[in-house]
Amino acid sequence: MSAETERVVSTPGTASEADVLASFGYEQKLERAMGSFSSYAVSFSGMSITAAIFLTIGFVMTHAGTAGIWSWPIASVAVLLVGLVFADLVGRIPVAGYAYQWSSRLTNPRLGWFVAVAGLIGFAVGCAGTIYGVTPYFLSEFGITVTRNANIFGAIVLTLIVATINIMGIRLASRLNNMAVVTEIVGGVGISVAILIYAIVKHPHPVSFLFHQQPGASGGYAGAFVLSFLLGAFTYAAWELPADLAEETKDAPNVAAKTMLWSLVSVGVAGMLLLVGYAYAAPNIGAIVNSSTPVLDIIEYQWGGTARSLIDILFLISFVAVCLVIMAGAARLLFSLARDNMVPLSSSFSQVSHRFKTPHYALIGVSIFAIAMFTIPALISTTALSYVVGTASVGYNLVYLFVAVIFVYKVRRKTLPPSFGKFSLGRWAEPVGWAAVIWQLFLVGTLTLPNINQSIGWTTLAMIAVGGLWYLAHVRPALQRGDAGPARPDMTA
Repeated sequence: MSAETERVVSTPGTASEADVLASFGYEQKLERAMGSFSSYAVSFSGMSITAAIFLTIGFVMTHAGTAGIWSWPIASVAVLLVGLVFADLVGRIPVAGYAYQWSSRLTNPRLGWFVAVAGLIGFAVGCAGTIYGVTPYFLSEFGITVTRNANIFGAIVLTLIVATINIMGIRLASRLNNMAVVTEIVGGVGISVAILIYAIVKHPHPVSFLFHQQPGASGGYAGAFVLSFLLGAFTYAAWELPADLAEETKDAPNVAAKTMLWSLVSVGVAGMLLLVGYAYAAPNIGAIVNSSTPVLDIIEYQWGGTARSLIDILFLISFVAVCLVIMAGAARLLFSLARDNMVPLSSSFSQVSHRFKTPHYALIGVSIFAIAMFTIPALISTTALSYVVGTASVGYNLVYLFVAVIFVYKVRRKTLPPSFGKFSLGRWAEPVGWAAVIWQLFLVGTLTLPNINQSIGWTTLAMIAVGGLWYLAHVRPALQRGDAGPARPDMTA
């Protein structure tokens, strides 16, 4: 560790933000404009509880019935343990592209590259899948028949709109996202509570309706309930965006740690309200299982078609927000890799717009990748697209698993770097870390091992293999020459 680095990190909380970033070998080029609420909002929107439940509640009901919603509180508590690990680490390494930076600096850039590949699978593929997945709802709102070609064209338009907003600056993107989060909390959560109360009064079910087990579940009900944990796996992704946007956050070591934890807690509570509200308000289980838009159908059943149309607009705002922040996260990871010469076209992807202070070429690159990722599989078959999209959740959870394992390793060796922030797990670091590892092993297994998900597992391996080929062709030789890798890889020596 250099004398300059030692001087900066030895007085956590007192160094300027530019000095903190300089201790990792980087200049402050991105605009540091995000405050506490904006940081919280990107985490909340990354999970987009309304959109997640909108798109996955039918899957849970199909496999596990309404009883499947009770996997949610278990998943919420478990993911909070992972969040505690991340809150501890973001104070120690508050650098954009956290997945790559943390793993590289805590271990070595070789492992860091493969963790980054998993992160790109999560963010970049997730960006493509999210945009393509929500496009039919926009088409329906404008009265356009949803066909394959219309969906592709609409998704391309949505990608370009989201990319333009992101390129125009973090201030604009965060302000729009802040408004969307307020809309989602007041509208989405408020509607779920209101519809629950209305259903209790007008169309009551017995309490046992919330514990209905779907008959004929594959592998017995225990297996079906395990599959219902995919609701949490699909939802609790991208909550770590405050860490990915650390170089654009004021007092990132403290703010990002706090906002990640608060967003996880609030989504846990909000998700339970939404699940109970919409599950109870459904006319019957079959109405959810057989519907392509179950939440909207539930709203129409209870309140009529006009209410459905009005509320759909609130959901569309949430959909734009989640597309916005996931693309931002993917671009920051690509930017972080590029400035360390770890990816193709690094000299371009590492540039920052002088006017907007955003990684504009990285955002363009992510947009092109997203368009290719949803267009090519969609032209081949819808099944192929679902395989590609499903890998996003595997990518996110592989990153969480890798980070948790690395954290435990460093804790046991007592070699974690000093923190610039106030949050620390202290003596709880090892037990919390181990709990996070166990949970993530369970989730990655659930996402890839059951028969219904094995194709997603193979697709993920294929994408990691592509990353392995680039590692052999470029990353390893460049690391050996000293032409790539983090600017200060010796900070944990």
